[in-house]
Amino acid sequence: MNDSAAILSAEVDELQRGSFQERVLYDRIINGRNAIPSVGQCWAIGWNDLRALVVISAVHDEFILGFPATAKSLVSDGQTIDTRLHDLVVDLTVWWGVETGLGIHMLDSYLGDALDVHESEQAHLDFVRGVADLAASTDAGVARSILIADAFARFSDEEWSEHSELGDSLNLSSILDAATFEPSRLARILSVSLPDAIAIIRGDRTLTPDEISILAGDGLRTHPPNSGPRLVERLRPLVRALNTPSRKSRIKALAATRHEDEAAARIHIVRDLKPVAARQVGAGSDPDWESRVDLYLDQHLQS
Repeated sequence: MNDSAAILSAEVDELQRGSFQERVLYDRIINGRNAIPSVGQCWAIGWNDLRALVVISAVHDEFILGFPATAKSLVSDGQTIDTRLHDLVVDLTVWWGVETGLGIHMLDSYLGDALDVHESEQAHLDFVRGVADLAASTDAGVARSILIADAFARFSDEEWSEHSELGDSLNLSSILDAATFEPSRLARILSVSLPDAIAIIRGDRTLTPDEISILAGDGLRTHPPNSGPRLVERLRPLVRALNTPSRKSRIKALAATRHEDEAAARIHIVRDLKPVAARQVGAGSDPDWESRVDLYLDQHLQS
């Protein structure tokens, strides 16, 4: 990722050498505790081998807003709150002036409640208004907040679901979604066998670069398919199921067995399950992705 993210991650790891209460906190970070994400909660976020702490300020379907948190800081940029987790004597500094959006898939482990709803809402309001306690701000504090902002910007950029395999593609959005685009017509346009055409429509076979060029050119102009929903929308429930924090630890475990990073492991799962989405065209309902993902993880972690 980058040096600033690595610095914050190293600071999190230092907790294992701290007080008894700090070691308890570190145990929560590495062992994973599930909860329904909610405003005011403190979570460990993680991507591959890097970790950081965040206090949630807002929860949306596919992302959260959060204030970065660190072990108690002796410096401030004038936009911080010192607090403790409600059930641990561990002092934290919440850097509300660096509020950041993070994909829900970054949430790794629930650590405890750090702020009440009113405190969170007030901090968010102060962030929007640009309020700062200039008397408390120091050059060292500003430098510290810049480092934290840079680290969290990099965490925010880790959006695996924007991978090209999940995006709109000609073989799946323009062809699969066209109910009247018969395999025989596709076979004629691409000069492929009928089984190949059926495999493309089902999503079991991807298009070659040359085939994409044909469909982007005269093929689609002379045989225009009906418009339909984009594949990315059909896969969104699958992505949401994979992004659920309670599955993150198992996805990381599967990534370790496959010697993949976390993003590659998630794409691997989508690649394996994507044909199911393709075969739902015209079925009128989505697969039960929650159950399918759990079954997939259970089967592959046991193998």
